Amino acid sequence: MSENNNNNTEILADEMDFETPDHAWQTVKRLWRSTGDQHKRLAVVLVSVVLYTFLAILAPLYSAHIVDLLWNNIKATLTTGAAFQVTWATGGRDIFFLLLIYLATALFYTLQSFLMSSFAEKLNLRLRTEISEKLNRLPLSFFDRTKTGEILSRTVNDLDKTSEALQTGMLKLFTAVGMIVGSLVMMFRFSILLTLVFLVFTGIALLTTRFVSAKRCNLP
Repeated sequence: MSENNNNNTEILADEMDFETPDHAWQTVKRLWRSTGDQHKRLAVVLVSVVLYTFLAILAPLYSAHIVDLLWNNIKATLTTGAAFQVTWATGGRDIFFLLLIYLATALFYTLQSFLMSSFAEKLNLRLRTEISEKLNRLPLSFFDRTKTGEILSRTVNDLDKTSEALQTGMLKLFTAVGMIVGSLVMMFRFSILLTLVFLVFTGIALLTTRFVSAKRCNLP
């Protein structure tokens, strides 16, 4: 049983080593050159992500302002004995503005998702066209010594994974980075000390997790 576990561990390690990308930076630069006609589209996506992040952070802050406004109006009506009601001047305008913020947030999210999907699919089409032209130029000896499944995997599955990574992974990365930066800015705005304490404990948690994970990987 121990030998089987060791063999499985070695096989898994070999597979992980095999999946490690080679020349990743050169690949990224080559993809960037391949999307020369879509750089403006990607710039619009980045601007949309920035605006989406800003509005997503602004919405909770403004909703807290509305809650405080309504609560103050409720307390005022309790003091005077008048009936509480929400009018355009006593909260309706603020609620409408909050609705506009959420609508703009949804609009920018839809825009960046649509543009990123278009960006990925156009790149995928270009790569498929280039691969098709390359395969048509290859000699028959290449197909004789290369397995059909390997060719299909590189021309179909790999491109599908690339398109999926660009549509979802890259967009989530941009959004996550924007949310982290925006959240940290707002946290520093409210309390520098509490933000520093949060960052210290977050760093300790990350280091502890990395240490424990490394120990578990080294177990027989």
